[in-house]
Amino acid sequence: MTNDASALFGVSPSESRSNIRAYSMPVGPWLTGPGDTFSVAALGVLADEALGEAVSDHRPAGHWQVCIGLSLDSVGTLSVSSTDELVCTPDRTTSTDHGGLVHGFIATAEGDIVSFATGHYRFIEVSTSQTISGEPPLDASGWDDRRHNAGSLAELLQGTGTRHFNSFISTLGADRGSANSLGYLHGGISLTAACLEAGALISDDTLELSSVNAIYMRPLPASQEVAFHSKSLHQGRRLAIYEVSARDSAGRHALAAAVTFQDQKSGSVVRINQARQSRGAEISQIAPSGAEYMES
Repeated sequence: MTNDASALFGVSPSESRSNIRAYSMPVGPWLTGPGDTFSVAALGVLADEALGEAVSDHRPAGHWQVCIGLSLDSVGTLSVSSTDELVCTPDRTTSTDHGGLVHGFIATAEGDIVSFATGHYRFIEVSTSQTISGEPPLDASGWDDRRHNAGSLAELLQGTGTRHFNSFISTLGADRGSANSLGYLHGGISLTAACLEAGALISDDTLELSSVNAIYMRPLPASQEVAFHSKSLHQGRRLAIYEVSARDSAGRHALAAAVTFQDQKSGSVVRINQARQSRGAEISQIAPSGAEYMES
């Protein structure tokens, strides 16, 4: 189902892969993070929409899938001028009557993989009255204008932030553009905000966002202001890890995310066929050596 957050990012069913339930997203300056470079943080809404749709076929009648965990792992570099769109393709789905786990990958239209994605979903019973009053998203042209006028992810989300000694607090205001179909803060928006929150603490421009693992404990209404708080867990020469959290208006934990940055200057492009073949690779072929680990 189309919602305002997906309309804001331009996410829609992919026309290029009609035989697979894939979703696509246009690429532009609004997907850039600090340093005007493409950020994996921009992939949250695309991943959540595609993976959630993949598991929706398995939900019982009268139920809705809600994301309780979403992770992204970067495997390639990307310039916003190198491709017109990104496509998220669900690859494997495992489900029960209570929920499902979906794996997928995000690639350029040319087939270069940018990230792997994993979504964990739970089925909850809902009524149509629990959606946003049954209303469709706002006029898509309004979201298109906001997207095209944004020069970065931070501008697109219209967030604000304040830096402290070793932490950072950013705030997302009440914004329908952040809402999912139930009126709550979209899981992909939360993941993106968590990555931007952690990125505000990075002082070494050789470190790039490499992975994020977000856990959702309870929904956050998109109609309320949401504050994200990050703190540093580790800062090394080749590796930095941050913990990001968000609470609801009652002070209860709603989101916890681990955001990792690494030196990826030597990273190579991964093709779709190469990625499928590498699943049987020995761990020694894809894991860092002991020396690399100690140097981090």
